[in-house]
Amino acid sequence: MELSSAAPVQLDARPAAPFIEFESSVTRAGYRRVLIRVALRRLRWALPFLAFFGFAALGGGDSDMAWFWLAMGVGTMLIVYAYALWVSGSPSASRKALEPVRYRADTEGLHYESADGYGLIEWSQVRRWEVAADHYLLYVGAATYLLVPVQDLAVVDGRDGFESALRACVAPRRWWRRR
Repeated sequence: MELSSAAPVQLDARPAAPFIEFESSVTRAGYRRVLIRVALRRLRWALPFLAFFGFAALGGGDSDMAWFWLAMGVGTMLIVYAYALWVSGSPSASRKALEPVRYRADTEGLHYESADGYGLIEWSQVRRWEVAADHYLLYVGAATYLLVPVQDLAVVDGRDGFESALRACVAPRRWWRRR
């Protein structure tokens, strides 16, 4: 019996990204919602932690400490909200985030062009992506992300194409390792 020689299979090969072009503009309200969502996700341990000590103090009969822990929880939420309001309302901090940007997704990566210039974010630079507060967050660093509003993709009917490009070109996140 003779075995045929087939071409080697590449296990790491990913399909090519579909070509999609769109213009995006983040609003202040959308930017604020994303900031609050990201901050609360980073502090997701804080509220249960404070609630645990509050209930422990209440169960131990120390109502003063229970009120203290409740105030800490409410204070944490207010600080996060105030920070998001400040950053999204600050002209210098949010100027670049609110500028209109023209994007083009292809096999190389995500090309962008704005008033500040143009560039390319290669797919290998995108560590992970997610949808939060009606925006795509493309993480290019541990805490650095690119915002793309979902509604801007709906205008060009490219949301499915954009998500398929992200799924095809961004390596899946491993559950045991934060990237």
